[in-house]
Amino acid sequence: MTKENAIGWLGVGLQEINAAVPPNQQSTNHEDVTDTNKQQYVTPKLVALFFAASWCPDCTPVVPLIKEMRCAASGPYANKFATAQAAEDRHVRIVIVPSEGVDGARALVRSQSDAPDLWEIVEVVGETPFGGDSAAAVKASFSICASKESSGLGIGARKGGLPSLVVLDARDGKVVDGNGMSTLESKGAKQAVETWMQAV
Repeated sequence: MTKENAIGWLGVGLQEINAAVPPNQQSTNHEDVTDTNKQQYVTPKLVALFFAASWCPDCTPVVPLIKEMRCAASGPYANKFATAQAAEDRHVRIVIVPSEGVDGARALVRSQSDAPDLWEIVEVVGETPFGGDSAAAVKASFSICASKESSGLGIGARKGGLPSLVVLDARDGKVVDGNGMSTLESKGAKQAVETWMQAV
């Protein structure tokens, strides 16, 4: 998978959701939001790439920050629908880029969550239509990976290790914040999300 395909896939969420509903049927009024059309109401504005692994001792402690970011990025109806589908009502699409198998990445997220069902929305890059090597392609594209992976991925000088967070504009895949983890830790979830939202 090329870098363009990797970035393209990560940014298609907004286009796919908008294309699924004719413009004259898209809701512009909060009161019009129902169980059937809530997926089309608030579409992701940002894609947050969370580079992590369950075996990484520095990754587990930051999962609660990612959870806080999800909550801070919620649209007005995220709490109304107490199901995994409520995730569609979020302004940030969170994508785990794992340095391990899919099961390990899911275990990392669920181990730190008090509402594991809501974490079903976290997408693991290894499950994209591009196949199991998609995570490797994304890591190579951004030069972010575990140190033990760098030679196998052909990354000479890494821009980051684990954990890392890269925030993209969901419309075109452009980088909004290449050091999102630092921003998240220094500003807190709410202010970090506000900063990123203002940039798109």
